[in-house]
Amino acid sequence: MTTKQKIEDCFYNAKISELPVLIDSLIVEVGVEEASEIYATLLLQKFTHFSADTCAKLMEIAIRTNMQIALVKFPVNPFFRLAIFKGSVDLYECYIEEFIQPLLAKNTDEEKNFDIYLDLQTIALKIADDCHNNYHRVIKGLNYNGAFRSDRSGILSINEEDFEIMNALCENYNSIIGRRDILQDLEKKMNEV
Repeated sequence: MTTKQKIEDCFYNAKISELPVLIDSLIVEVGVEEASEIYATLLLQKFTHFSADTCAKLMEIAIRTNMQIALVKFPVNPFFRLAIFKGSVDLYECYIEEFIQPLLAKNTDEEKNFDIYLDLQTIALKIADDCHNNYHRVIKGLNYNGAFRSDRSGILSINEEDFEIMNALCENYNSIIGRRDILQDLEKKMNEV
């Protein structure tokens, strides 16, 4: 089993105590840049808004294990891109608390700190615009049929395909709201610096 597969196994079987050693092994095997991409991709595959807090904990473990994993390609870091792409306030807050705030604490130059937030905001706006361009209308009766009554009182049934469409619609909506909240927070942080 590869290190990547072992990490994936830890994700799905909640064996988080093994993650730091596996993250270090992955960094040794493929380098910090590739390890950051791989780990972010694994988080992307696991992520739903329902599991956002769990994914944030998994991201926190990676950053605490080796902070360099959060610095890769900064400010276009795979972890930050993931948070914006998914519109996850949980992932965003984890990245800010575990990486950005300690980075800013070391730096007393307010202008440089402002520039860090400006760079993050620029990246976030670009990703948000790209995501918004990929959304399309979903219309009941055209794209899905909705629920129909079952034999049991108070119970409605829905086709599996329709459920998947409605679930994706809910995830997309939550992503849009999350991106809005993240952009507002970045604006607020820029004004506070």
